[in-house]
Amino acid sequence: MPNKFRKPVTESTNLADLEKLLGMHRELNRLKGQDCMRLESCSIGVPPRWRPVLNRMAEKQGVSMNGMLLEAIMGYVLDGSRGFLTQSVPAYDGRLERFLIRLPKPFIEHCRWVARSHGISLSQMLACIVGEFMQDTIAEAQEVSA
Repeated sequence: MPNKFRKPVTESTNLADLEKLLGMHRELNRLKGQDCMRLESCSIGVPPRWRPVLNRMAEKQGVSMNGMLLEAIMGYVLDGSRGFLTQSVPAYDGRLERFLIRLPKPFIEHCRWVARSHGISLSQMLACIVGEFMQDTIAEAQEVSA
């Protein structure tokens, strides 16, 4: 049975392109092997209606939801001028949907320290950041369309 996901071969692949691809994979594996790039999972509790919005946002950017959130969370934490922790944790009376996100281990340890220093859990802090990221992204999209 033919594989419907495989593109038909129309022309032969250049060996130089394959060597370049092999070199890129070796570099990627070297980077993934470094301690600072080791990923650890943590959970985020968000209102169920956020998940589809996050998926659509990631699709528009052409990246995975985890990749989009990783960049957003790291950007918000590293940009000290943001006030994402000065506001209260988003209130939600219903059931929270929990999902896992994978972040670099040293970064998670730093986030735990920041969350503890503000008296909230890591999950609450990440939910605050994700909420602000969603608001900022939606506001930017509205400005562009206006």
